[in-house]
Parts: sequence; C-alpha cells; structure tokens
Amino acid sequence: MSITDHLEAPYGERIHFNKQLFEEQLDRFTAEAVQEFKGITRQYALFHICFFLLAIVELFAFVLFFSVLTKSTIFAFTLAGLFFTGFTYFVLHFYLQAKKPQQLMDLRSRFTEECKAALPFSPGESALHQTHANALYLLLSHLHRQEYKYYSLPSYFKTLAPLMQKFSAWAHWKDLHQMKEILLHLIIKEYIEVVKLQPTDLETHANLATAYLTLAKLYRDPRAIEPTEEYVWIAPAYHTATMMEKFKRAATRALDELRILDTYAPGDRWVHMQLAMLYHDLEMPELELKEYELLMKVAPQDVDVMQCLGTLCFEQGKTAHGLQIYDALKKLQPAKAEELLHHYGAFSEDYLAH
Repeated sequence: MSITDHLEAPYGERIHFNKQLFEEQLDRFTAEAVQEFKGITRQYALFHICFFLLAIVELFAFVLFFSVLTKSTIFAFTLAGLFFTGFTYFVLHFYLQAKKPQQLMDLRSRFTEECKAALPFSPGESALHQTHANALYLLLSHLHRQEYKYYSLPSYFKTLAPLMQKFSAWAHWKDLHQMKEILLHLIIKEYIEVVKLQPTDLETHANLATAYLTLAKLYRDPRAIEPTEEYVWIAPAYHTATMMEKFKRAATRALDELRILDTYAPGDRWVHMQLAMLYHDLEMPELELKEYELLMKVAPQDVDVMQCLGTLCFEQGKTAHGLQIYDALKKLQPAKAEELLHHYGAFSEDYLAH
C-alpha cells in the first residue's frame, strides 16, 4: 500500500494539498531519521570501543612494566587507575543504557510530528492515522538490514568487508531491533485508532493483522523469514525464551484479527494462508492442516497449496490423504509431485528417531 493511498477520496477537493510535495518531504524526513538513528547508535558503539582500547592499553602497560612497578609506590596508583577505569565504564554504561530508549522515542516522536505537520488532516480523522502508519512503514523499510551498513571500508580492503559486516551486525542489531519494535508498536496503535473509527472495515482489520504479523516476524530468526538472504551473523537472542514469548503474544493478536476477517469475509485465500503459516510457526499442525484443507476448497488447483498440504499430511501420518494429493498434483505439475514424494515416510522417520 502506497503512502498516498488514503489521500484521494477524503481530500479530493482540497486543492491546496500537494501529494507529490508530501512524498518528497516524507523521503527527506525518512532519510534524516535514518541518519540521526545511525548517529545515535554509533555514539554508543564508539563509547564501548574507546573504553575497550583504553583497558587494553592499561593492561598492556601494566604487564610490560610490572617488574618496575612492584618496586615503587606507582604500583598502587596503577591498580587504582585500572579499577577507576572499570568503575567509570560501568557507571557510564548503565547511564547510557537508560538514556538510549528515550533518545529513540524522541526520534520517533520528531518523525511523527514532522509527518503529521505536513498533512492537511484533522485529529481524529481515519485518513490521518492510516497515512501516518504508512509513513512509519516507509521508515521501517529503510531500516531493513541497516545493521550491515554502518561501516564501509576502502575498496582495497575488500577482503576485510565480511569481518566488518559481522562486527557491524554484532554491534548494532539490538539497536535496529529495538527501533523496529518501537515503530511497529506505534503502527499498531494507529490502526487500532482507525478500527475505533471504522469497526467493521475489512481493509483496516487486514492492515492491523499485517502489522501484528510483521511484529511477530521481528522476533523470529531472520533465516526462517528470508532464507534466500545472506547473513554473516545472527544474534543468539533470537532463540531465547523472551523472544519466543514476544512472538507468541504478537502471533496471538494476529490470529484474533485474522479470525475477525474470516468471520466477515469467509473463504478469503489470503486470510487462510496467513492462518496456516501462523499455525506452522506456532507448531500447531492440526490447525495448520485444517487451514490448508480450507484453502484447497477455495483454490482446488493451487499447486503450492497442494504441495504444502501433501507435505503436512506425510509429516503428520495422514499418508493416504497425502498420496491422494500426490496423484492430483502429478496431473498438474509432475516436478512438484516428485518434490512432494520426498516427504513420504517423514512421520515414520520421526517415530523411529525416538
């Protein structure tokens, strides 16, 4: 959905509003916000690097001149200097850690105010919330994979580029994750406000469901979301109980919205596909299988749906049903049918493994 999708109808008569100018302003606001964000987070990385180098120099000097220091009172002052450096680091670290979330919130607020000031909407109008949510999505898209782009090396240091990317991702993935989370929470709030104004509008509920789905994906290992992308480093935090709990909360909210859509628009292919994928991520194979069976009724010759359903049947021990799907798929696309057959016996293999 484009930024100006919601500008046509409500403001077709407002000739003073220039959509092209707004989009240009929005691009500028987004670029400035991304640069400010990278500037803030670079400061914290520089802080850690400086203290790390200082500690290395002090320890090296201490070891190098140890024999001299032990014979003088300078030894006591040197030890005191080491402890003072460590104490200063931890005090400043805790202070900066408490300060950073507020800086990110302030950045988000400035971006929000700039966007709203450039729009001719009145507070309380649904178009204001919808367009603002789309603007936040634009900023969110500009943050995608930015953790790999903080530091660039000259062309003659190309061999070190993967190492630099790894360091960049390690140093800044958490900042990017936190900022994306802040933006998505605000996007969800904007769509909730639209729902309050248009409680039965299906497009609004679809937008809200999409926002929850995007938030849920934020808490999953990126390799599971975009397997074709190249990742030089993935944070171990993606596999923690905290991330899983956040994923489940967001997924549950998405399920609620998708069920609302299914109630008002039963048989919609997109809704059942999203439900099937969510049930797969939540490890609910029976419900996932049910969704694919409903999809088969909606699109009986969709080879991708047939392949997913057949694979699930083989994995869940519903082999006879899986073979029926194989026969039907073979008539449409033999190559995909052969791929499906590779999953035959998956249920037995799982049983034998235990």
